[in-house]
Amino acid sequence: MIVSTISADVVDSTKLTKEGMVELRDSVNAFISEIRQIDPSAWGRLTRGDFVECVVPRPEKALRIALLLKTRLKALDLPIIKDENSQLSVYGARIAIGIGTMRTIDRQNDVMDGEAIYLSGRQIDLKTPTTRGTLVLCAKDEPRFIDLNAICVLIDALVNKITSRQANVVYYKLLGMKVDSIAALLGITQSAVSQHAIQASWYAIEYAVRTFETEITKLCK
Repeated sequence: MIVSTISADVVDSTKLTKEGMVELRDSVNAFISEIRQIDPSAWGRLTRGDFVECVVPRPEKALRIALLLKTRLKALDLPIIKDENSQLSVYGARIAIGIGTMRTIDRQNDVMDGEAIYLSGRQIDLKTPTTRGTLVLCAKDEPRFIDLNAICVLIDALVNKITSRQANVVYYKLLGMKVDSIAALLGITQSAVSQHAIQASWYAIEYAVRTFETEITKLCK
């Protein structure tokens, strides 16, 4: 069975203070809990302090979950070490989506092993990435997925330009929350939520995610 995985490296995490690392860990763990709203069978883990791995058995949900991680990290305002400049608020994380089979998915024993996680993990470990983007899709049969990788690269360029406030709104929209619920959660007006969504080009993000979901379902049959 074809599944998807997500491997991610938080950008510039070594520049965070101790308090910043704790807040980062708590935020990533909250993200890991919330991805089950998108795919109940998905699960993830934080390793090495700043490396995230997720198994998403439904490949059509992979881009949405990858963007959830990216926007959640961009929405953070973490304390950094004095005199250090960080790109965390710009890029959030370098993320690779792997598409392939998995030999072992054992949540109870915390084991992920197989083709898909190797593909995404190796992409993140590359010293010279195959693209300049921070969100890519990789599969053994890459030509079949080239159009979907293009969607990932283009939407990555768009999301990298949004502000932390816009990222916050996009995060909750990706979870499927309504404007009134987001406004209540963030303590802002509904019109402010709508404005942030417009400025973040939510319409383009939503269209890209839905297109990805439709097309990858066909490819993974």
